[in-house]
Amino acid sequence: RYIFDVLATHGKHVLFGGPTGTGKTVYIKQSLDAMDKDKWTNIQSTFSAQTNANQIQDIIDNKLDKRKKGVFGPKQGTRAVVFIDDLNMPMLEEYGAQPPIE
Repeated sequence: RYIFDVLATHGKHVLFGGPTGTGKTVYIKQSLDAMDKDKWTNIQSTFSAQTNANQIQDIIDNKLDKRKKGVFGPKQGTRAVVFIDDLNMPMLEEYGAQPPIE
């Protein structure tokens, strides 16, 4: 958990990969739950085969405050961590793209 905590609290992007059933989701959720709620906003979502880009944008935007036209951010004085589970789940489009991931 140490590596994730250091990377996340220093504003670095983190991607965990590995076989199914190895505890990646549990590991991340434990780390997110341990974060100081006064300093961090936690946004979680899980991809499925039916997930589309608009759904993901709505989920993230609804957890953020609107600062001015087209500018969103976490509550003043906090930082946001976005956790997306099952990243490879969205169905491929006709030409092989996965817009929710892009």
